Amino acid sequence: DFAPPMLQCYMELQYCIGERVGDGLSLEWSHIDEKEGRILVVQSKTLHRHNKIITPRVSAVLHRARRIQPISRYVIHNQQGKKYSVGMRANWDRYKERLPKHLWFTSSSIRKMAISDAVDKQLFSQHQSSSMAKHYDYSIPDAPSH
Repeated sequence: DFAPPMLQCYMELQYCIGERVGDGLSLEWSHIDEKEGRILVVQSKTLHRHNKIITPRVSAVLHRARRIQPISRYVIHNQQGKKYSVGMRANWDRYKERLPKHLWFTSSSIRKMAISDAVDKQLFSQHQSSSMAKHYDYSIPDAPSH
């Protein structure tokens, strides 16, 4: 609640789309096709291209981000309207430290949580193998009882 609006949008968008930190920060408004209901993601690590579906939750966070000044070509941007780079880490740490230590988490752990919460982890994460998708899965499996 105490994080600035852009950081709130970043956290929500990262959870909703589950992309790598750098790929989330590189999203431009030109990648978003609300009419078709999708976001074009080009993964910087692999150059793999895929679309993320715009759900009502994603649409809401995009709407909030679009109203944050200054207007920028980047969905998530700094106070000068430029792409976040190293500054995001410092900004993240500044607000994280306001939380009790047992609630601390990293921006990368948002991706892990998003993949863990997905029904089809490999499809959601766009990993080429199910073993790699499982690497990011931190969910606790249910086991039967007698």
